[in-house]
Amino acid sequence: MNLNSKSLEVGARSETGYVREENQDRMSGTNVPLGHLYIVADGMGGHKGGALAAELAVQELQRQFSTAAANEPVDQVMQTAFKKANETIYEKSHSGDAAIEGMGTTAVVLLISGKVASLAHVGDSRAYLYRDGVLTQMTRDHTMVQKMVQAGMLKPEDAADHPNASVLERAVGTHPTVEVDISKELPIVDGDAFLLCSDGLCGFVRDEEIQSVLRFSSTAQETAAQLVALALQKGGKDNVTVQFVQYGPRKEQPRVEAAKPAQPAAAVAGTRNTAPFPESTKTDESANKTVLTSKSHHYSFYMVAAIALAAVLTALVFYLFLDRKVAGPESSSNSELKTNPQSASKTQQELEQGANQKKAKEEDDPKRQRAAEKESASKATKLSEELKKSESARETAEAEVGRVKSELRKADIARKNAEANAEQLKRQLEKERALKAAKASKPEEALKTTRTDGSTASKENSVTGNTNAQPEPTEPKKDLP
Repeated sequence: MNLNSKSLEVGARSETGYVREENQDRMSGTNVPLGHLYIVADGMGGHKGGALAAELAVQELQRQFSTAAANEPVDQVMQTAFKKANETIYEKSHSGDAAIEGMGTTAVVLLISGKVASLAHVGDSRAYLYRDGVLTQMTRDHTMVQKMVQAGMLKPEDAADHPNASVLERAVGTHPTVEVDISKELPIVDGDAFLLCSDGLCGFVRDEEIQSVLRFSSTAQETAAQLVALALQKGGKDNVTVQFVQYGPRKEQPRVEAAKPAQPAAAVAGTRNTAPFPESTKTDESANKTVLTSKSHHYSFYMVAAIALAAVLTALVFYLFLDRKVAGPESSSNSELKTNPQSASKTQQELEQGANQKKAKEEDDPKRQRAAEKESASKATKLSEELKKSESARETAEAEVGRVKSELRKADIARKNAEANAEQLKRQLEKERALKAAKASKPEEALKTTRTDGSTASKENSVTGNTNAQPEPTEPKKDLP
């Protein structure tokens, strides 16, 4: 992907890595009415949910910025865009599909409007500014470990190796609402560059190593590829995605001093395992200057040797003088100790006492340090336990909410069944009323008929329905033989 304009050069690269089976990172770069928009998202929530959450976030964010007018306030557009993306993902994750339930994503957004940059993010995908050879992190990770660092319970250098380094405190789509960090507008100067990345880069490659790659001029696409390759060299344990946005030509920083040609290439390239970048080609004029310099060194060899010899002699004289000056008080002190036994004993006691105090102080400092470390570890453990309890309470609450929703669904079904039964009963009552009304309208003489045995029966129950019906004849009894 390369979106070039008069001042912008963009490079992008994304890799699955060597451990994950699927790349759940997503990114986008496009022109919108407000300027140039760049997005990086890192999904989470299972094999299916993570990729879908990141995809939905990029699509919805891009849709909101594309429909915003050019004169709308950027911070309001950013707030609305993240709100819509969060609602879209949350509704999708609660649609009943167990494979995507609880999915979410990080998202970092860069908008360049003219010579002004604006940033917004949720999660631990980062944005950096590279200016004048210095790399500066512009976003703050929304993780539990970062919260511990801010509370002073964990050192920043220990945060990356903490077991809960990847536990997010905030993400897009995991809750009905989300809080977005929106930075103030940042004026851009020529030579500035912005780096957007998922934690597959910043979670495994130190900022110093990233900065060492950016110090040398190359195209934006080459820079993005080099950063991804560096992350893969660190093990490739996570998806890694990089977008590098260059505003104007980047100024190459000096690599090493000219007076240090014997320095190993590995030292020049820092801690990276890649080969150092080739030196720039020198002009003929610089080559002539180099030759003249080496000749002048040849002519002044004897002068330099003489100066060095004089310096050695001066240092030797100074050393002898200092040694004698130090030895003087020691010898006088020894003679005093020999002539005055009581003074010697007292002085010896004072020396031993001072040595013991020094030793006790030296032993006490590590104890205090260990006590401080234990206290810090205890606080960290307590916070970790509180975080676990909070997470457990959240899961319990979510389970309770699910149970309540299930009960509500059952209650709704029961209500609908009751309404249907009531409607059916109502219809039956209406039929019975209609039947009674029809019976009431018939003549009373047709209602009953007299039987021969003196009982009465209604005409509806008679066989023939004839008003002059006679009783059935009975056969005469026959005598038995």
